[in-house]
Amino acid sequence: MTLLTAHASEIRSLHAVLKSIGFSKTAILHIREAGLQLSVEVGLEMVANAYIPSSYFDEYTYNSDEESISMEISISSLIETMNIYGTATFTSDLHSSEQGGLIGTTQLKLSYEGYGYPLVLDIITPPLDQQDGSIWAPMTTVELKTYDRDDRDILPFDHENLQMKVIMHSGWLLDALSALDPHVQVLTLTSPADASRNAAALRLSAISETASLEFDFPETEMAATREDGPIDSISRWIDGIVSEKYKASHLMHALKAIQASHKTSLRINDDGVLSLQAMVLDAHKKQAFVDFVCRPVEADEDDF
Repeated sequence: MTLLTAHASEIRSLHAVLKSIGFSKTAILHIREAGLQLSVEVGLEMVANAYIPSSYFDEYTYNSDEESISMEISISSLIETMNIYGTATFTSDLHSSEQGGLIGTTQLKLSYEGYGYPLVLDIITPPLDQQDGSIWAPMTTVELKTYDRDDRDILPFDHENLQMKVIMHSGWLLDALSALDPHVQVLTLTSPADASRNAAALRLSAISETASLEFDFPETEMAATREDGPIDSISRWIDGIVSEKYKASHLMHALKAIQASHKTSLRINDDGVLSLQAMVLDAHKKQAFVDFVCRPVEADEDDF
């Protein structure tokens, strides 16, 4: 019995989601009735999770009594395979047929038989007109090796005990991170920026050997959350200022996800652990999420 069958009529959005966590060679793939989760870890300090719900696919069937099936795969091979025809990153406008379906897009079919079997990908390109008047749709089938892996949570995030939560438009955060000096090692997130009455809702600051940067979103909390402001909502569950430091290299891993996303959520829990979650929409406005969980920099690491 096949444990997983899935079909996506448009491969580009899936490819963009996976590329956003493609900074490692391998990933842990979790298959569940609710959808797919791919996890990439950086030591014990950061983990990136791509959540692709079953609704993101046109067809999705999970046949198992187990709540979750986990395995290790080569995410670099998965990303490369999806773009085997060079169409997964194609950026021209999508066109609709009279029946409302997308045409001219590369499709993906996934299947998995069970433990010990490969993950099978069928990459199907748009139909091509032949000189004899016939139509041909090239298809490539690739089998990716799978390796046993337990279903442990690599870096759990306590969702219940939060210090703060901010939901903001991704473009503002992307601009701030893109402006950073490449030699910056530590970033500080502070909310509010200081104890003054008109303090900014959120401040991102960094210091390097050559420069320092402070990016406020924007000058006051009232301005930040107005209709045309960068922040949709902000909540704090502690009195005073929330301020935590993180390795810049960890947050920079999130740039591709932020760039591909519409909105980004920043949550800091009582342990100082950061969850940066980017919401990615496909051509049909279906949602997928990429979540980066980062441990804070401890006081004795501040000057590394």
